[in-house]
Amino acid sequence: MSFRVSKTSVSSIVIEVCQAIWTTLRDVHM
Repeated sequence: MSFRVSKTSVSSIVIEVCQAIWTTLRDVHM
C-alpha cells in the first residue's frame, strides 16, 4: 500500500481524529 498523500494533510487528519476522540472521551467521562 502506497500513500500519495502529503505529510501535512496526514498530520492534520491525525490531529482532527485525536481531537474528536478526546472530545468524545471527555464528554463520556465528565
